[in-house]
Order: sequence, then structure tokens, then C-alpha cells
Amino acid sequence: MKDIILKIKDNTGIEFTTEGKLSKRGSTTLIQYEETELSGLDGATASLTVTPTRVRMRRGGSGAGGTEMVFEKGRRVRGLYATPLGNIGMEIVTNDISGDFLAFGGHGKLFIDYSISLKGLFDGRKKLEIEILDKGVLTEDVPEETAAQGQEASFSLEKMIKELAKMAAETGIEPESQPDVFPRLQ
Repeated sequence: MKDIILKIKDNTGIEFTTEGKLSKRGSTTLIQYEETELSGLDGATASLTVTPTRVRMRRGGSGAGGTEMVFEKGRRVRGLYATPLGNIGMEIVTNDISGDFLAFGGHGKLFIDYSISLKGLFDGRKKLEIEILDKGVLTEDVPEETAAQGQEASFSLEKMIKELAKMAAETGIEPESQPDVFPRLQ
């Protein structure tokens, strides 16, 4: 596995940099990294399995329980989003997915544009950009304030989900009784 640096940002203003590992087998690329307190999943391991048409994100460990998100353009995927307060029904529709990374060239980007519904607790559209950088080449070029920028972010989807789940439990809302917010794909 190759040591890499990941710059992860989304359309809500979250941006952070972390270290990870990258390996490639045929047309499949595997990226692994440890989640941090900033993401709300301290102690969890995240892995991205990237093929030419699909990305699978898995988060597991003490902070995440075990969540899997699958992104495939135009496909609706249902699953459970694990939180410390229990699982929440989740639907994802991938609007677009693209990327241009070179397996061991040390640089590239992955873009994922998706709509997500957490059964009446949250509905929204996310645009995720993951930049993959060769750690060996960029170690000197990454300014110290890059890590601090990530720590300044006060919002994360995971933290929001935990708060919404807590509010739902306190108010007696049953997420499974909420209507489906996504139009059906043909």
C-alpha cells in the first residue's frame, strides 16, 4: 500500500486533510484512512473501494458501528446509517460520480454528487470532493495550518445526524413512519 494524503471537502464547507493508504488491483482502487474527532467518528476506519462505475464507502469501528454507502450514478441504494443512538434508515441516489486519479502516480480527484434521505430526519444534496496526493512528494508542501483548517469546521454530517437522532428519540418521532422524499427512479 502506498502512503497518501487525502484532502476531503464538501458543499457545506467541511474541509479537512488526513493521511491514508492506497492500493490498486486491476481496475479497482482501495483507499483507507482513520476517521478523526472532527468527522464525529473518532476511532472509526473508513475505506473507499473505487471502480470505474461505483464507489463503496465503509465506515466501521468504535465510532461508526458499521455503515456502508454505495454510490452508482442513477441508482437508489437503501441501507442503515449507524449512530451511537441506533440505526437510521437511509436512502442515497447518486446524481453524478467522476474521477481522474492515477493509481500510483500519486495524484487525482474523486467527485461524488448525491442526494441523501435519513428517514425524515435529514434530506439534502451533498457534493463530495476527495483529492488524493502522494505523501512522499507533498509532505513539505502541506502547510501546518491545513490541519488546523479542518479543526475549525464546526459542522459535520455525522454530528448533525447524531443530534437529529437524539432529538427524534426525545420527541418520539418514528423515522420509519416518514414519507419517502425521493421520486422513484424509472
